[in-house]
Parts: sequence; structure tokens; C-alpha cells
Amino acid sequence: MTGRFETFSHLPPLSANQIASQVDTLFANNQIPLIEYIENPDVNDLFWKNWQIPEKKDMASTWIVAQLDACARRNPYAYIRLSGYCPKEHKTTMSFIVRAPNDQG
Repeated sequence: MTGRFETFSHLPPLSANQIASQVDTLFANNQIPLIEYIENPDVNDLFWKNWQIPEKKDMASTWIVAQLDACARRNPYAYIRLSGYCPKEHKTTMSFIVRAPNDQG
């Protein structure tokens, strides 16, 4: 990853299991997962495009990881970010890049 963005940006790309673990943490803290993407990010970009996560009765970390993969396939040149929204606090409480264009194999 060429740019440095948000949490975990100093680490190598996260594996699917590591991302699933972060999603499990979101669910354990009653947060709502959000998937966002942008092709040419800048540190001043506040608004990224939202990836529509289809509703599923039993939403699990594997479903969210599958949606991240779908977003990456549909937007191969985009940076993809996973965020956690806390409905009690009305704010994003966690956000990090899960895919970068050069991480996509």
C-alpha cells in the first residue's frame, strides 16, 4: 500500500481471518459495519462511496468479508475501507483500509 490511511496502515495487508476477527469485534460491540471505497484517495477526502451490503438475517463476519471481496472485484482500482458505526454514540468508532489496489494480487 503506497499511502498511509487510518488504523493498521503501518502493518502489512490483513488476511481474511484477521479482517473477520475485526468484524467479529464490531458485532461484539453492537456496531454496524460499513464498506466504503474510493479510487484516488486524499487525506482530505471525507466522503467515500458506500458499498450496499445486502441485508441478511444472520449477518456474520464471513458475510461481511464476502462483501468486501465483492466490492474489490467490482472496483479493482479502489481503496476499500471497513468502518464500524455505533448507533448509541451516533458516530464512526472504527475505520481502516482493508484493500488497496496493489494488494489485490
